Amino acid sequence: MALLSEVSAEWVHLVVKHGRAMVHTRSDEGCVARLRSGARYLTVQAETLESPITEAATELGIPDPPGDEGMFLWNILCAPRELFDLMSTVVLSEEQVSRRLVTAYCGSLQGWSADA
Repeated sequence: MALLSEVSAEWVHLVVKHGRAMVHTRSDEGCVARLRSGARYLTVQAETLESPITEAATELGIPDPPGDEGMFLWNILCAPRELFDLMSTVVLSEEQVSRRLVTAYCGSLQGWSADA
């Protein structure tokens, strides 16, 4: 899960650096629908996360790559607004947020795949 940890740390850093503008770009349409309709910002993110998510799933013993559903889980856990909330309200550091997100994400992948 080293790659997922690196990507998570970079994502949290980018959210801290540019995220206030990202908070207001939320859509009424769900993540999977936007991804499948070709929303550029999501397809680029999905391409970037495909390898780390697949690697983590393999390490967790999940037989099939999670694909769009893996992106769905990432999207709900790693939303910029929520990351800012964790850092400002709960007073977690970038590193703490990143580590906890990876742990929560891996737990989510395991739970999601157990019901497949």
